[in-house]
Amino acid sequence: MGHSTVGENTCGLCGDNKQHFLVVIDVHSKWIEVLPTKLMTAEKTANLLRNLFASYGLPKVLVSDNGPQFTAPEFEQFLKGNGVRHVLSPPYHLASNGAAERAVQTFKKAWTRMQSQSVSPSQWLARFLFTYRNTPHTVMKRTPAELFLKRQPGTRLSLLKPDVSDVVSKHQLQHQKVHDKKSKSLHAFSLGERVLVRDFRHPKKLWIPGMILQRRGPLTYCVQVGHRQVKVHVDHILLSRSSGQQSEGIRDDLFDDLPVESSEAHPEQRYPKRQIKAPQRLNL
Repeated sequence: MGHSTVGENTCGLCGDNKQHFLVVIDVHSKWIEVLPTKLMTAEKTANLLRNLFASYGLPKVLVSDNGPQFTAPEFEQFLKGNGVRHVLSPPYHLASNGAAERAVQTFKKAWTRMQSQSVSPSQWLARFLFTYRNTPHTVMKRTPAELFLKRQPGTRLSLLKPDVSDVVSKHQLQHQKVHDKKSKSLHAFSLGERVLVRDFRHPKKLWIPGMILQRRGPLTYCVQVGHRQVKVHVDHILLSRSSGQQSEGIRDDLFDDLPVESSEAHPEQRYPKRQIKAPQRLNL
């Protein structure tokens, strides 16, 4: 209602206690508001609209008929003070405010049928608004609630359709539990700790000694290997036995069959050695 024209009209229905209703409809989404009231004065009408404006924002244009509560100076001042342009429909021309007139007729028919039901007026009104707002419009093929609220509220029919987000979250949680059950506990290395780092450049995948310099993330470390500083995943780091400590989840016998390369005995080679062949000269 804060971004489109609002059609407005009153619906006076005589019952046991002279109950009146203020019917407000948003012409863009067909969202309807029905406000019961005992009085039809300009002050009471302004107070009812003030509550709507507090909930949904100020409209640009408000269209109404020429009722005395809408043409009163205090009501005009109320709209003018809130920056709302007030448009009065021509007398005896209901089509000029057709959206509100149609909403009033729909409400009147439903209210008449309610008289034969054993429910309170407040309970019936809540059911009427809920049903009307969540019923797809014949022209727009979408519900007023979806157009007005920019989302589809939950109804009893929503229980029959599975929520895609809940199904995805449930499957993700199951996969996470299976993964965590199979995965081993990871060791948290300390700064300056002596470790062994997997060397993937060697055909036999040797383990070379290194030292933890910095923790880059939850599972990555910056390790000093020889004269280089490399970023290594925790899966490619083992605690060196030379540090005198042994972490939980790492057995001591894991180091028995590991081919460990000493950085002092074999200096690091950044590039493969070139094979220099003797030139083949032509004997002329």
